[in-house]
Amino acid sequence: MATQWISPTWRMPENSNQSKVDNYSLEFNGTDEDISFASASSGPLNDIGTGDFTVSVWGNATTKADYGTLIGNNIGSGGLIMWRVATSNLFQCYIGNDVFTTTYTIPFDDTWHHYLIKRSGTNVTVYVDGVSVATGTSSATLASGAISYIGNQPHNSRRWSGKISQPTIYDSALTSDQITALYNSGTPVNPMALT
Repeated sequence: MATQWISPTWRMPENSNQSKVDNYSLEFNGTDEDISFASASSGPLNDIGTGDFTVSVWGNATTKADYGTLIGNNIGSGGLIMWRVATSNLFQCYIGNDVFTTTYTIPFDDTWHHYLIKRSGTNVTVYVDGVSVATGTSSATLASGAISYIGNQPHNSRRWSGKISQPTIYDSALTSDQITALYNSGTPVNPMALT
């Protein structure tokens, strides 16, 4: 039997692509595209309850879509949502019925931005590009029976128009150093590589 040689470059990602988040992102049209990533009975957003958590996601808004949602589940049932307010384009987050409105206007400039919300105890901080843009408190219980989505808010068809990359849910409140490491001066890193 002859030996077959296969070039290792055929089996490995192209090195020149490693720093390009566009090559590993999801693109949504804002009208009928989203991803359901958990059933109503289980899922990472549903298992948090009243505990600490961090949700991190990179977004690149290309066109306006009413209440374009990066990630979320049913807020009526005590869920979490990260979205753009339709009339003002401000970035806003919900935990249950607690709202955290920022003064950050989501741009439509085909540029990647890092969005993050964390809860430590009842203290909530919202970050954009590594900078705190809103704070408050919430002791709301995250829903135990809501479907979770990327690119949409359930039951309201409020879809994101643009690209989303690296949606990550942690069952802990990340430290300031970890948040800075995730943002990495605007260059995404592997979210699983945090210490």
